[in-house]
Amino acid sequence: MNSTVWKDNLREIKQSFPRFLSIFAIISLGVAFFVGIKATGPSMVETSARYFEKYQMPDGTILSTSGITDEDLDILSDIHGVSWLPMKSFDSSLK
Repeated sequence: MNSTVWKDNLREIKQSFPRFLSIFAIISLGVAFFVGIKATGPSMVETSARYFEKYQMPDGTILSTSGITDEDLDILSDIHGVSWLPMKSFDSSLK
């Protein structure tokens, strides 16, 4: 870029310094947030996986509004490494 463009840019920044500072702060916060999430994401996934394994929490649940048939239970029991406990629940707000 030539020096005229740089002079013009610096003049604009000097004339509206509070606006420049605000935009710079917003961009900095956005970058810091993005970097923080990218850095801690894998650690959070690993921590939750260890917690689920330690306390033998379920990785998922299967819900059915029309009920689970014996055929469905056979399919579930054929999956390797899956242990399951059938349970029933109800919504007390539906009366």
